[in-house]
Amino acid sequence: MILSKRLQTIAEQVDKDSIVADIGTDHGYIPINLAKEGIIKHAFAMDINQGPLARAKKNIKRYGVESIVETRLSNGVMSLKPGEADTLIFAGMGGKLISELLMNGQKVIKKARKLILSPHIDVDVLRKAIHHIDFKIEMEAMICEEEKYYTIITAVKGQQTYTNERDYQYGKILIDQKSKILKAYILKKYNTHQKIIKELEGISSENSKQRQEILKQKNREMEEVLKCL
Repeated sequence: MILSKRLQTIAEQVDKDSIVADIGTDHGYIPINLAKEGIIKHAFAMDINQGPLARAKKNIKRYGVESIVETRLSNGVMSLKPGEADTLIFAGMGGKLISELLMNGQKVIKKARKLILSPHIDVDVLRKAIHHIDFKIEMEAMICEEEKYYTIITAVKGQQTYTNERDYQYGKILIDQKSKILKAYILKKYNTHQKIIKELEGISSENSKQRQEILKQKNREMEEVLKCL
């Protein structure tokens, strides 16, 4: 099975002999791949909807990993017992939703050893939530796939706080590593803002002026981050 760059990056964060719960598993590709590669002891492919679980079950059988990967209908980690999995994967959801699932599943989360998270929006919200539940960010990777940017975060138990808001917004590890992908992402966002600001300059409404100021402030923040990259 060949995974996408994003899914492969997520899979690479899983330690040998882990027991994994893939929350929002969809087709079940990550746990199936981990089972076929002999990386994990067991996996729970979990989803809130029956449709994705049916697809996952079909794929699990197709690749012959029924003895390692099982499916569970679950809202977040609610169908998982504390300590049943040591590694929890949350991918393909927004940062706010993942944050809510982490907060609502504290009994299970606190017994986990590692969190692997890949939100498609609101990454800053998720970074703050990670710190709030007493986990620390150990690794961050940013990739570009089909002209879309994705962040993968690995967190382990521990106390951690960022003193600078930009570290929550763009990722302290990515900034410290002078990530070229992060730089490309920020430049793309910055240029998009510049185009919108120019378009808004021709509109004299109060809403337009407020929108311009918000975008200009965001661009000033991005300029500061770019100096570090």
